[in-house]
Amino acid sequence: MSDSLFSKNIEMLYLAGETRQEALDRAKLLNKEGIGTILWPILSEENASDGELFLKEIRELSHQMGLMMIRGGISFSL
Repeated sequence: MSDSLFSKNIEMLYLAGETRQEALDRAKLLNKEGIGTILWPILSEENASDGELFLKEIRELSHQMGLMMIRGGISFSL
């Protein structure tokens, strides 16, 4: 898995975990149980206004969800 945003020392949290991998693993486990979860990146304060960074992370997160075959989806508006 590529954590390209993390390699640039950008701090990002998720509603489902502290790292992208933790959030994806938790989502996969909860979906097996039929519970579901929310995967959503939370930018740090210094990066909060960087819309392009947010979109890149959403794209990577949805790609990883597809690779892990997690049911559900992401919707957002700008």
